[in-house]
Amino acid sequence: QYQHFDDIINKIPSLSFSGGTSRARYFQIRGLGELSQFAGEGPPNFYVGYNIDGIDFSGMGMGLISDIKQIEVFKGPFSVLYGINSLAGNINIASKDPTPFKTGLISLSLLPDNGYSLTGHYSNKIIGNFYHRIAYKYNKSNGFINNRYHNIENSNKINESMLRYKLLFIPKDYLKIKLTAYSIDIINGYDQWSPDNNSFTTYSNFLGEDTQKTNAFSLKTNLNINNVKITSTISGLLSSMKYSYDGDWGNNNYWENEYDWYENSESFLFDNIDLFEWGYYNYDFIDITHRERQGFSADFNIIKKGRSSSLILGASHSYTN
Repeated sequence: QYQHFDDIINKIPSLSFSGGTSRARYFQIRGLGELSQFAGEGPPNFYVGYNIDGIDFSGMGMGLISDIKQIEVFKGPFSVLYGINSLAGNINIASKDPTPFKTGLISLSLLPDNGYSLTGHYSNKIIGNFYHRIAYKYNKSNGFINNRYHNIENSNKINESMLRYKLLFIPKDYLKIKLTAYSIDIINGYDQWSPDNNSFTTYSNFLGEDTQKTNAFSLKTNLNINNVKITSTISGLLSSMKYSYDGDWGNNNYWENEYDWYENSESFLFDNIDLFEWGYYNYDFIDITHRERQGFSADFNIIKKGRSSSLILGASHSYTN
């Protein structure tokens, strides 16, 4: 019944998020974490890591829930497994793997405010030891905001889709190779601020956006021979994001009519002091941020199990631009 990771955040103890975006993107675990895109500039590291199928989405928060196997929330430092992006904790989401038999599902949910959600997946054997699984998710909604200036009801719209493809190759019982690919397209509006702090009506003349176009992949290999387990994971990500909003939350007519401000102030003398009568100065402030992110990571580890002890060796590399 969940459409997005936003729907289950409040069900997880000690996990919270900050507003300011169309979807939850900046998380806090036990009070530690980022509050906005401007917190922690410099190295692109985040207190709370966010990983999906071995791909690092930290600070991006792509949380469409579709064909998910399990969601894990690690509370406290977890840098050993997930690197520097998990000093406060880590959120790890794992989707379902391909099956050697045919299975599928299509689901359509009708939502409030002219919204609906379309979900589907299909899994089957291709040939030999090759299996695949494809999953799709699409969410649409007007966004529960009425923009009085433009007289529209979808200025805060939700329009997001995700396509995931998994290919599993099992040539031997002790060897598994899995490729996961994502194509994500989010074109959400962002119009939530109003001077009178009401929850459903805005007066902004500039229509904000919160968009994300992402292509990502991960390649994971598992090898188990004679009590030795070798695991390697390679992942890459290419994303283009745009975030914008109306910084003054209104328009000239709103300020003039609601607050009796007028555009031209008049000066007058009072007790030989030149005073300015209260007036309105034209003020339009638009905040627009474009960001491009490229990421690559590789992880390799060996576990040798003995009768009384085990030996663990590992190496990892991460690059983010």
